[in-house]
Amino acid sequence: MVWFVAAGLLLPALLQAQSPAGALVPDLALPADSGVVATSGDPLAPALAGQVQCFDPDPASHTCRSMASLHRNPDGTWATAVTTMPDPAQPLTLEIASTVAVRNGAVCGTVQRDQVMAGHLHYFGKPVPADHALPVLAQIADALGGAIGREHCTVYVAAPGGLIARPAIGGAPVANAPEQRLIWVRSDSGYHVAPRETPQSGG
Repeated sequence: MVWFVAAGLLLPALLQAQSPAGALVPDLALPADSGVVATSGDPLAPALAGQVQCFDPDPASHTCRSMASLHRNPDGTWATAVTTMPDPAQPLTLEIASTVAVRNGAVCGTVQRDQVMAGHLHYFGKPVPADHALPVLAQIADALGGAIGREHCTVYVAAPGGLIARPAIGGAPVANAPEQRLIWVRSDSGYHVAPRETPQSGG
């Protein structure tokens, strides 16, 4: 089981690093009405205008591997709410809350086991009962391994059609983690977290 970016924002990258299904999407040529918002300067500035992050986006289906909404706290940190898929091929989503901060242009935070265990699972959009969710949450927390309790930072690098999120733990790049495509989108643009549809072969 694999997966995600800093605190809630690194979670997708960490999970994806363990997932054989994780891969970069091709360069995006996005239409003007795609709902994508450009970013510059402060890496989280678009959140001040109510924009949300979409990781591993597919403009054709308006789906994301993970999404994150952020709200600035009075102390300058950011409260994040992340929805991600532990397995990109399954309609199981995890919602997790965390806090991140911007330092030297990077988004930094720490994933704690209790944050993962307090997460909410949904299957086909329906809440998973606690007695079924807790073993899965424990498995996800175990999959994060040594990343639990360690600070991780993510730098956003400009790329065609959006950004690339490059995660690091303790200043070192996350081993085997593919660079994640990231776009900022309007909250009303129709993007959502869901598996990609697999084309069916003809009969």
